[in-house]
Amino acid sequence: MQNHVVNHQIVRSRPRGVDLPEGLINKHVLGTERGEPGMRVTFFPLGHEVRPGIVTPNAMTLEELGQLVDESMRYGTKMQGRGDWVYIHHPNAYGIDEMRTVTKPNGEFKSSYPKEGPNVVDYWEPEIWEV
Repeated sequence: MQNHVVNHQIVRSRPRGVDLPEGLINKHVLGTERGEPGMRVTFFPLGHEVRPGIVTPNAMTLEELGQLVDESMRYGTKMQGRGDWVYIHHPNAYGIDEMRTVTKPNGEFKSSYPKEGPNVVDYWEPEIWEV
């Protein structure tokens, strides 16, 4: 099954692993949700134009991302961070060397994002956004 984009939204079936929330897809896959001004935002390599002229490598599918997020919570190193749990995972797959997955204290999924790797695209948000 192949994922495709319609009006900046990924049309997909439910991936095995984790049901990825729209916030994660919009911020770390499509790039339609911006990060905080002056902060670094990173993108998973699914082959999308995340900012004008910046396209991520097409190294994985949305289903594979769901599986990777699931693996990060199963096999990642669990640490306390700002009241939430942070799972640090080193998948060494799809050009992602390190990623983080965040859950609320009750275990509810919050977010996931890549940190390092040859296929991880990062972007520093401008200090002030032009309107």
